[in-house]
Amino acid sequence: MIIIGNVLYLVFSVLIGVLFIGIALKPSFVFNLLKQNISLISNNYIISNNLRLKFGLFGILVILICLKYFETIFLSKRKEKFISINTGNGKVHITLFAIEDMLAKLLESKSELSHIKPKILLDKKSIKIVIRANLTSEVNLVEFVSAIQNQLEEKLQNMLGKEKEIKVEIEIKKMVFDKNKKLTLETEPKIPFRDY
Repeated sequence: MIIIGNVLYLVFSVLIGVLFIGIALKPSFVFNLLKQNISLISNNYIISNNLRLKFGLFGILVILICLKYFETIFLSKRKEKFISINTGNGKVHITLFAIEDMLAKLLESKSELSHIKPKILLDKKSIKIVIRANLTSEVNLVEFVSAIQNQLEEKLQNMLGKEKEIKVEIEIKKMVFDKNKKLTLETEPKIPFRDY
């Protein structure tokens, strides 16, 4: 029900904003269009340039307020900007930016990934980590991603405790492979002079 109300608010606000911008740009067309549908409008629809400017600015303002409202609704998952940890002596607050920075530096050591952008979303019961990156070498994707997920979950549970469930998602934006590189398989290293 809330979603339907928000969508109706969005449509109504945009229509009102477009109507006011239309009045500002071409008042005769808008009033003729309204006159066909509503018989109460008189033939005197001459508007000064000052009033047209006010209509246009008001229409733009309505649309901007509507967009700001929806930005706050859809970005509300990131309300809490830090994680609190209770210790025996008090509380410790860790900002999301600090954890994101730590994750980015931790993953920079992986030569298979580039352009790493971690993002943390908090719920009451869980911490969701979304890692966006480019894949730069051909690897077994399932094993590689699983190893990264396990490593990050373990690192964060050791750091933050096990109070909240940690979910790690990895989004590969691009696969940029060097044509000279072959599929990197982890094999046992050869021991020199073993065959003699």
